[in-house]
Formats: sequence, C-alpha cells, structure tokens
Amino acid sequence: MWHVVRTSPRRRPAPLSRSLASLFLRQKFKNIGWSFLRGIVRQVPMTPVTEPLESFKVIDTADPEHFFSVMRAFRPNLLGFSPAAAGGEWSARVHVIHCGEIRIAVQETAGYCFSGTSDSAFFATMLRGHVEITRRTRSKAPAPGTVMPHIHDHVSLRVGAGYQGVALSCSHEVLGRAIGAFMPDNPALVIRGVEADPDRYDFSAYRRNILSLHQLIGAGEMLLLDEARYRQEAGDILLLSLAQALAGGLADGPTPRAMRYFGRAIEFIDAHFAEDIRIAAIAEAAGCSIRLLQNLFRLIEGRTIVQHITARRLAHARSLLLDHAAGHSVTSAALDSGFSHFGLFARRYRAAFGELPSAARSAPRVPRPGG
Repeated sequence: MWHVVRTSPRRRPAPLSRSLASLFLRQKFKNIGWSFLRGIVRQVPMTPVTEPLESFKVIDTADPEHFFSVMRAFRPNLLGFSPAAAGGEWSARVHVIHCGEIRIAVQETAGYCFSGTSDSAFFATMLRGHVEITRRTRSKAPAPGTVMPHIHDHVSLRVGAGYQGVALSCSHEVLGRAIGAFMPDNPALVIRGVEADPDRYDFSAYRRNILSLHQLIGAGEMLLLDEARYRQEAGDILLLSLAQALAGGLADGPTPRAMRYFGRAIEFIDAHFAEDIRIAAIAEAAGCSIRLLQNLFRLIEGRTIVQHITARRLAHARSLLLDHAAGHSVTSAALDSGFSHFGLFARRYRAAFGELPSAARSAPRVPRPGG
C-alpha cells in the first residue's frame, strides 16, 4: 500500500515547490495541483510509523517492540506498559483504523503479555485464541466472542499464540458523552464499575457491529474505509451500540459488587475518621481502585470522599460537644474528631450546623416572647 511520506519539520521546502504552489493558487488551480502532487508522492512507499494514524494502516512485523510501540500509539496515555513477548519465532499483523474520535485495531499475534492502566476506554473482543486477564488477585479466561472492557482498573493480560481479536479505543470523555445521551437524568453513572461486573451489560449489538467491521476489513475493502464519511459512520455506530449497552447496565445504579466496595469503604472511614487517613488506604480496604471509589461516592452520596470524611468528623465533634456530662472543650472535641486546625474546624462547623462550636456547649436559650 502506498502512503504519503512525512518530511522532517526542519527541512525547508525547495524554491521550486514554493513557485509551483504560488502558481497554483494564483491561477486558481489549487485542486488540480494537489491531485497532481498526490499522484507523485503515492509512488513512494511509507515505512511503518508508531504515531496515531489518520486513516487506515496495515502493519506486519516480526519485532515485538515495534508491535508494542504501535499499541501504545493506539491507546494514548497508556501507563505502565511492560510487554514480554512469547518465546520462539514471533510475528504480528495489525490493522489500525481511525473512525472519527475512536480507534479500531484488528490484531493477529503470536502471543504477548503486558500490565498497566490506561486513561482511555478500551474494549477488546477476542475472536480466536486464548487470553488470561488478571485484576488484583482474580484471573479469568473469557470465551471467544466475549467483550472485555478495560477502563480504569490495573490489569495484567496474557495473550496466547494464535490470538486474533478486534479492539476499540477512545477517550473517557467521548464515551461519557455517548452514554450521557441515553441517560440525561443521571450522567454520573457513566462507565463506573463496568470492569467489576462486565456480565451485567448486554454487548450483543456492539459485538455484531464490531464483527461486521472485521469482515469488511478481512474482505480487503480498504477504499471504503479510507473515505472519511464512511469511517465516521462506522465509528458512530460502534460508539452508540457500546454506549447503549453500558447505559442499559448502569440504569439501575451501581452494581452489587460496587455497593460492597462502597460499604467496606464506609466501615473503614467510620473506624479511622479521627486519624490522618489517605484515600488510597480507603480504596485498598474497599478492594477497588481510587477512581472507582471516588465516583461511587459522587454517585451514591453526591459528594466526594473528602467531603464525606469531613461530615463524619463534624458529626462526631457535635455529639461530643452536646454531651454536657462529659464536659468536652471545643479544642478536645476538635482533636478527638480528627481536626488539627481549629479555625478551619470552627468555620466548617458553623457552615454545617449554623452556629459556632462554643454555642453547643452553652445551655439552651430561652425563646423570646413573640419571637
């Protein structure tokens, strides 16, 4: 396949090129000129590149590092990518397509493994071969045809020899907007807890669409895929079917497993709110990622984890101050509740209860007549 050769930004255009370009513009032959130039440069083969591609690219390689560099380009912001190719002769063939704001990759490989966390949403559909996925201490080997989401959690992936699969990658924002179109009343439910309970979501329509695209690629109809309009339509169909599947599973709120994460987090906070606790420690006690836990608090309570801890500390401080028999001072109540900055404690207490902490220790006021 022939492609345009990308020149170095340091190279200055030749004077003849400038003259030709100016001539085309002045004589209003811009379209003819560009068609002529495209006809010339298409005769020069383009070596494989690793940056995100604008259209359609087929990559055949026997170099694992080349393959992994392409996959890093396919999944922007991939963190902690540590590949280890399988032994023996190794090869891979990858079709990479940009469909609007999403990217599609069809890969056939001799096997590899990696572990990491990505800032992009990633959905892989295995067509043939064997895959083992490990999240935290739990491993599973999905059956062929299974849609495997990888959105937030850290994951380790081992791909066996003879693997063939289709993957979709896009930003969280793009996927979030698509799901929000199906759930205008509850946009906070976007892509939260999907990895924790993937069987909850009906990916059948998405699976049919991704397999149809795979058949189109296998038939060699690259001209159709090279047309921006058709690629945009393919991307829209895939994105909408994926968003509809996620919205259907999220409509009833957090999954049961996500609620267990939330319950364990609440128990840990109740036991340690007076200490200097970190969100990472709460997530570890809950058994989920920090991001998932943060979104669970926003979804269930409508506030952040820090706001929940602050409210818990204030409620405890108020209970101490209202216990006149115990005789707690404002200082001791603040310290026993996890506050070390007394001015900040007083401001937050007043914002929460409408009075200063010292007022809670005084006797109840007698209402004025007629007041």
